Amino acid sequence: MTVRTNRIIGPEIRPIERIEETLGIYEGELRSKEKHGTGCYLWYNGNFYNGEWQNNKMTGAGTLYYANGGILKGKFVDGKINGLGRGLYENGDMYVGMWKDAMFHGTGLFYMKDKNQWQMGDFELGSMTQVKALGKGKPSSLGYIKS
Repeated sequence: MTVRTNRIIGPEIRPIERIEETLGIYEGELRSKEKHGTGCYLWYNGNFYNGEWQNNKMTGAGTLYYANGGILKGKFVDGKINGLGRGLYENGDMYVGMWKDAMFHGTGLFYMKDKNQWQMGDFELGSMTQVKALGKGKPSSLGYIKS
């Protein structure tokens, strides 16, 4: 089911559509019946994305909230976080750095809450390949993830 309304987004009034699908509900801009522009999606499992869309995929700046408490914030490409971004995990661990296809890839800083320590280094497809620095405590550069 599609419902069309108008909403103020930034300085403009834009047409907003609401689409109920088998996996969840999308509310936002459409182009040629595809999610395209600014919008949000609530999956029935409790996950929620707020950000930019292109051709039915999360693409552009956005924040993905997981039902378990995890958060990913950054740039998404074809539904996966890519480039500079932040991740907060349900156990309190945090990562700030470069991503490729939703995996740590490039330089990044990873904070392990249970050990109250951090490590900075180079990552390749999710695995650390070189440690450049280690430390105790939560680095201030991690900051907080805000929507």
